[in-house]
Amino acid sequence: MGSEHYIIRNKTKANTMNKSTLDTLTSRINELSEAGKQYLENEDLQQRIEELKTDAEKLVKDHPLAAVGIGLAVGYLLGRLFSRD
Repeated sequence: MGSEHYIIRNKTKANTMNKSTLDTLTSRINELSEAGKQYLENEDLQQRIEELKTDAEKLVKDHPLAAVGIGLAVGYLLGRLFSRD
């Protein structure tokens, strides 16, 4: 009877610890999610992304063959990197 009580008491204690850990993790995930959302909505970041996009488009228009060559090279390297062989 004593060992049964010990097991039940420890299960209850473990469940309480698991709930506490889960609550802590949930809280931390919510904090990180909010921080990430604020970072992505940052106007300076959005402006910088738009500038990079514009620069990339200009480079491709100015040097189309180089852009195609680089694209092929990157595709080949990624294919080699992720192939199963």
